Amino acid sequence: MRVACNRAVAYCASDLEAAYGVTQIAKTSGKGALVAIVGAYGYPNAASDLAVYRKTMGLPPCATGCLQVVNQSGRSRPLPKPNSSDDWRLEQALDLDMVSAICPNCRILLVQSNGDKNSDLALGANAAVALGAVSVANPYSSKEDDFGQGAYRHPGHAITASAGNEAGVTASPCSYSGVVCVGGTSLLAASSKRGWNERPWGSGGSGCSAYVSKPAWQRVKGCATRNEVDVAAVADPATGVAAYGSFAGGWQQMGGTSTAATIVAALFALGSNAARANAPQWIWRHGPGAAYHHVGSGSGYDRESGWGTPAGVTGF
Repeated sequence: MRVACNRAVAYCASDLEAAYGVTQIAKTSGKGALVAIVGAYGYPNAASDLAVYRKTMGLPPCATGCLQVVNQSGRSRPLPKPNSSDDWRLEQALDLDMVSAICPNCRILLVQSNGDKNSDLALGANAAVALGAVSVANPYSSKEDDFGQGAYRHPGHAITASAGNEAGVTASPCSYSGVVCVGGTSLLAASSKRGWNERPWGSGGSGCSAYVSKPAWQRVKGCATRNEVDVAAVADPATGVAAYGSFAGGWQQMGGTSTAATIVAALFALGSNAARANAPQWIWRHGPGAAYHHVGSGSGYDRESGWGTPAGVTGF
């Protein structure tokens, strides 16, 4: 595909910065902040593919110390090999590109778990926090369970996860109370003052947890347990983002709530330390105000898009 910017699908880094109100702050903030991405299996071309994305997007190069790749134990060796039958490389490429788009001055930690079992990914999340990540993107989801809440509860670190790509279905680790659960939207250029319009993406996960009690800071009706989605960002592949993977033929137009979860993780690196003390609670505290672009029906919380999409970094 041909890379098209200036509010044309597939969206480039400048489009995403403009849509979510961080064009200026992305240039000056986030220096030295470490954003982690947890994925599965190996991706040997991660650094070279990321370099192509950043150069094409006009972002500063990812110089020495910018990208660190570790295994699920937090060590640089041995790294897992790619798995041709369960290939996570394009997912990792997408996530690296999204962190770069939103926080080009951030350092990036890519944690490659041995496999896609919940236990391996949970170890990867713990390793990311142990290595000092201020925010950790878990751009994956599985059938909801109560297996690993402890691995995703790290006060002082913003932990995000994908709501999943099955409409109305709850997923782990997104439903855990220590996680900012990120839903999806369709993003379209508009003639409005903002320049963009969003609506809930109908294929995004959402719902009421079957396992997690309702946190005291969730102030809406509709679920006797935890409402899954807290906040959202672009996820609809039809209004998707540009990502680069040499192994997949180059430029791709991509989506899914994994895109949204990684965008939100990068936004937390641009925001305040206070927001990361209890990131889900921070979202709900600021939900009714102007920190988010409301998406969906009515004027408050929406089951598919939560409190809405980023309007700058006040909500992060």
